[in-house]
Amino acid sequence: MTLTHELKTAFLLNDTETLMQYSQRRKKESTARKEKIKRKVLELNDELAEAIWELESVLGGGKGESLGEVM
Repeated sequence: MTLTHELKTAFLLNDTETLMQYSQRRKKESTARKEKIKRKVLELNDELAEAIWELESVLGGGKGESLGEVM
């Protein structure tokens, strides 16, 4: 079993085309994950901004005071 594993490893390491395909696939997957995370962060940021605005409206009586000044 070890010999088979070593042969497979040696074959993959010497197969540049396969390595390039794996590399490109990983890069695409990584980019897709990064974009998904960025979208989620922006979404959460918008939700947080809205929640802060609502808190400022309630706590500040809508006088335009910031949350930091009220607390």
